[in-house]
Amino acid sequence: MTTVRVVHDIGDVDPGSWDTAVSRYGGSVYHRHAWLRSVEAAAMVDVEARHLVLEADGRVLGVAPLYLTRRCPKLEMFRRHYVSAGIGDASMLVGHSMYAQSSDVLAAGERERRLLLQEVLALWQGEAADQILAFPLVPESSPLLAELCQHGFTTGLLSCTNLLDTPWDSFAGYLAHLPGPKRRNIVKGIRRSERAGVTAEVRRGDADLDLLASMVRRTAERHGSPVFFDVGFLAAVVKEFGPAAVTVTVYGRGKPVLSCLALDAGGEVAPWCIGFDYDSLEEFGQYNYLYSELIRFTVENGRKQVNFGRSTYYIKRKYGCRQRPVYAAMAAPPTARDSVETWISAIDTHARAELYKVGLPAPAVRHGTTEGYAMVAQR
Repeated sequence: MTTVRVVHDIGDVDPGSWDTAVSRYGGSVYHRHAWLRSVEAAAMVDVEARHLVLEADGRVLGVAPLYLTRRCPKLEMFRRHYVSAGIGDASMLVGHSMYAQSSDVLAAGERERRLLLQEVLALWQGEAADQILAFPLVPESSPLLAELCQHGFTTGLLSCTNLLDTPWDSFAGYLAHLPGPKRRNIVKGIRRSERAGVTAEVRRGDADLDLLASMVRRTAERHGSPVFFDVGFLAAVVKEFGPAAVTVTVYGRGKPVLSCLALDAGGEVAPWCIGFDYDSLEEFGQYNYLYSELIRFTVENGRKQVNFGRSTYYIKRKYGCRQRPVYAAMAAPPTARDSVETWISAIDTHARAELYKVGLPAPAVRHGTTEGYAMVAQR
């Protein structure tokens, strides 16, 4: 018998069963049990879990991480400040967080995925009448994107994540595969940094959280952006991931000039949080040095991929990343539909302009909606 249950605390699901489903059905580190535990433990965000679990005969056939989101600094930046068009104050049911790098419904097959999506829509219908349902980071390659469009969601390009597959058995093997000019540029940068006194320290499950939070705060202030990570949030991540929480600290002549928290799980390494001293960049080149160290770590530990996250395309292309488009997809009640469509259109335009600036082709699929709002809900 197939059942779908709503989970209000990820701790109520066996971690092994959940993570097995995530690995088997194409999820990322951001869908894993430890990451969801971190989000639910952090005071910096205010969310209530609404995760859906599809089961049959004791086996998990699909999962849909969802959060009723009251406060999320990263979501608020995109809602109100990233582009001129805002969404307003409507509450949001989010699948599942702007702190992640992908939104997806993970399932054994098409039938199970469609069943879970129907349950997501039914759950949304039972929430507040003015609520927006959002999947903010749906990969272009995911079948979920087309299904959301069929259900009347408004969609638009939000950004691209930058992925580097790592099939090599050594860092030297990685360098050897690069075109000559890129290889020489990277090697030259490493040598220049090391001549300037740059070293790196990699630690598992043990982080100087005050240093990391301080570096992150300085970076945010430099960009004039909100602070997305505080000590409490970072501590929750390190606690829940344990040795899979990897801290890379880069030093310039013995002084910390960069700190990065990366997540190492499911064959993927994801540098999630980075802060650094901008004033010493020209002298030490620590940001480029970090990229080399992350790739070295990933290769030497036999992992399959580095997920370098969104934007900053220029440097990520230099290191060989491919770009994976991710789309924002939203459904809204009639009272919020116009503002959602305006916001999605603005986000789509902004994302395409970013790609154009660095000479990357934009995806052919543009912002759009269908006339099928009634397919989503009669509210």
